[in-house]
Amino acid sequence: MERNSHEAGPSSASVNLEATSREEARQTIVASLVQILDQPLAMLRDGTVGDQQMRAESRLIPGSTLGKHLRHVHDHYRVLLDSIESSSKRNDGGDEGIDLDYDKRTRVVPLETSAKSALQEFESTIDRIQRIFNRKQGQDASWDVHLDRHVRLSATTPAEIELSSSLGRELWFVCLHAIHHYALARVILVHELGLQINDSFGVAPSTMVMRLWRQASSQWKSKL
Repeated sequence: MERNSHEAGPSSASVNLEATSREEARQTIVASLVQILDQPLAMLRDGTVGDQQMRAESRLIPGSTLGKHLRHVHDHYRVLLDSIESSSKRNDGGDEGIDLDYDKRTRVVPLETSAKSALQEFESTIDRIQRIFNRKQGQDASWDVHLDRHVRLSATTPAEIELSSSLGRELWFVCLHAIHHYALARVILVHELGLQINDSFGVAPSTMVMRLWRQASSQWKSKL
């Protein structure tokens, strides 16, 4: 049976999310930063998660709590944003790159046990991301948030070493790092506390793209 071209399969426009320019890639990864940081906020706002749930210790993952996972995610976002802003203030025209060390981070302890504190800190960090990446680069010659900007990453292994990275690589790292900890937190919330939470919480962007493709594919097959 012949099919018209528009019936040949899932529309490529509906599933092809490949960035076509560096600026589009930057906008996409910044949108991912915000979307991933926003994932736990609905359950914090609507009361699904309160202080008791933030502090509940996991039986399956000893020593683990939702609050600790959220605090750890927030720590890495904050360290990266601090490094971006510090590098801009330090520079005087020429690009010296970004110095980054995730091991040197201070904990926002109230975030571990207080749903209100967690909500405030995450919302504040989302606002900060938008300020940093929406800033007009022409207003400040030293303000450089291009994805290929050089990053000097310090790591304790336990010896202290320096690795070469890029801003885009580190932005994507904090996204995937967050998803990893959300997935662990999901085990606590769903399988231990019996809570019903959003299906997208703890789901990687690549998985969301695959779900989109499957949905489009299913709709196409239903028309055959």
